[in-house]
This record gives sequence, structure tokens and C-alpha cells, in this order.
Amino acid sequence: MDLKTWDATATLLGAVIGAGILGIPYVVAKAGLIPGLANIIMIALALLALNLMVGEVVLRTKGDHQLTGYARIHVGKTAGALMALSMVIGVFGALLAYFLGMGEALSSLIGGSQWLWITVTFVVMGFLLAQRLELIERSERYLTALKIIAILIIGAVAFFSTKFSTDNFSAPSSWTLPFGVVLFSLLGTAVIPEMREELKGQYRKLKPALIWASAIAIVVYILFAVSVVGVTGVATTEISTVALGSVLGSAAVALLNIFAVLAMASAFLALGEALKKAFIEDYGWDPRVAWATTMIVPLALLLLGARSFINIIGITGAVAGGIDGIIIVMMYRNAMKNSQRKPEYVLNMPSSIQIAVLLLFVFALFWAVAQMF
Repeated sequence: MDLKTWDATATLLGAVIGAGILGIPYVVAKAGLIPGLANIIMIALALLALNLMVGEVVLRTKGDHQLTGYARIHVGKTAGALMALSMVIGVFGALLAYFLGMGEALSSLIGGSQWLWITVTFVVMGFLLAQRLELIERSERYLTALKIIAILIIGAVAFFSTKFSTDNFSAPSSWTLPFGVVLFSLLGTAVIPEMREELKGQYRKLKPALIWASAIAIVVYILFAVSVVGVTGVATTEISTVALGSVLGSAAVALLNIFAVLAMASAFLALGEALKKAFIEDYGWDPRVAWATTMIVPLALLLLGARSFINIIGITGAVAGGIDGIIIVMMYRNAMKNSQRKPEYVLNMPSSIQIAVLLLFVFALFWAVAQMF
């Protein structure tokens, strides 16, 4: 993989490997190892198909847009409005979870109150998000590499720990419990337009970058889930690094919290940039207003009392992922008929796969409603 392909891959992985991965061991521990791993593999494959569809759509379309703009162009104004709603729900939910998670991780690592570190996080992330895409792209290159290295170290330490035991894996109890959290954890379609911008003049590298990102994510998530649950079992906490650190010792606490901060910081930048650019490119907002809205709304939700980490990422992932998936399949079908330019790759995806992906995301919306009521 050359550096340019890695940069694009890192952008998607940066958005994907964030707060969600910290919640996966919790739902795997509750549901059972087999249902948990089945959810990871099934949803990852569905999202690979969806991401490849988005990649072909953006390559068939002239001009720079975000997902909301592509939906409006290829499906219509209503679809554009729904995609905008989905993107706002998904990204604000993610940023809210990242504020919570980084505040808790930094408090555990350095000391001080969670609210102090939430404030510090707001200032630092706000400064970085105000910078140009090139700086964020360079940050992703290194932060994503560090995250993956950290996960491999954590996985190896946990797996070879004397505390690791297959007895900690509970029997299968729920095939649907992990669904929303896993979907949230793997959802990164919002940043594919950013990948296209990074690859200007080298669009043929978009497809391998999407495939690499999905393959790495599957391996990383399975390794992390198995390693953590094998150590902490039913005692796994919602932010799984908390329970794992308490079992493995103080050195592990430091490493785990550094990893958690890196994971959430890079995901915050990737998704925050995508939402900010959507406000600017698709709706003509002033860049300062777009930046302020992206930063202030999730903090306001936090202050209003939205503080359940697992509930936030589970329902957010199912709602945003469900809407995105349905509209993206429609975008893909229409873009193939009304292409504005010759794309650098053509999927020729069978209708049966398109329908299977569509049904999965219809199920996601029903799942979200069931969880809320």
C-alpha cells in the first residue's frame, strides 16, 4: 500500500475506530461471543458493500459534495434532507460520545474531574477542527497508525495474560443486542467524500483504500473484543478499557487510556470535518458558523443530560446507519443510470446483494425503534 492510499484508508479508519470500539466488548460480553462476532462480520461486510457503492457514486458525480449533496443530486430533495438529518444525528451522537469518553479516559489517566477534561477536549478539538483539511489528513495518518499499534499491543497483552480464560465467554443469549453498537462502530460513510478529495488525480486508489479499511477494521474489532472479554467477562464495563485496566494493572491503565484518547480524537476530527464540510459545501453556511455548530451542539446535549455511553452509540448507530444505508442503495442505483462522468471503478453489484444490504438497514431502523420503546 502506497502512502496516498494509506492516507485515504487512514481517514476512513480514523472515523471508524473511535468510541464505538470501546463499547463492543461490553455488548459481546452481554450477548455472547458467537452472536457478537457474527454481528461484527455481518455488519462489516454489509458496510464494505455500502462504502463501495458510495465510492462509485462520488466518482460518477462532478464537483465536490458531501453525502447530503450526493443524495440530493441522485435521489432528490427529500432524500437530501433525510441524509442531512441522518448525518446530523450520527455525527452529533458520535461527537457527544467522544466528549464523554475522552473526558473519562483523561480523568483516569491524569487525574482531575471528567468535566475538566471534557472542557480541555472541547478547546483542543475545536482548535484542530478549525484548521485546513491538509492538517487533519496528516493527523489521521499518524493517529490511525498509533491506534492500530495500540490495539495490537493491548490485544496481545490481554490474550497472553494469566487472567485470559475461555470461561469468561458467556453462552449465546442475544443475536440482536450488539447490533446498534457494532453498526455505530463500523459506520464511516460520511468521510468517503473526504477520501475522494484527498485522492484528487488518483481516484483509482479509492477502491483499494475502502477494501483495506474494511479488512483492517474487521481484524482489529475481533481481536479487541475477544481479548477484552476473555479477561473481564461479565464484568466488562460500557467503556471497556476501564474494566480491563483494573484487571491488568496500572501500566495497562495508562496504555489503555492513551489508546482510548487517540481512538476518539482521530474519529472526532474525521467526522467533525465531514459534518462541517457538509454545512459549508451543501448548504452554503459561513465556515465559522459551520465550525461553531459542529462543536457546540454535542456539548449542549451533554450539558442537557445525554450521558449514557452505550445508549447513545447504539441508538445513534442504528438510526443514522439505517437511513444512510437505504438512501445510499437508492443513490447507487440512480447514479448508474445517470452518471455525470466515467468512474474509475465499476462494481456491477448484483441486485440480490443490493436488496440484502437494503433489508439490513431497514432492520436497523426497526431495531432502533424497539430499543427506544
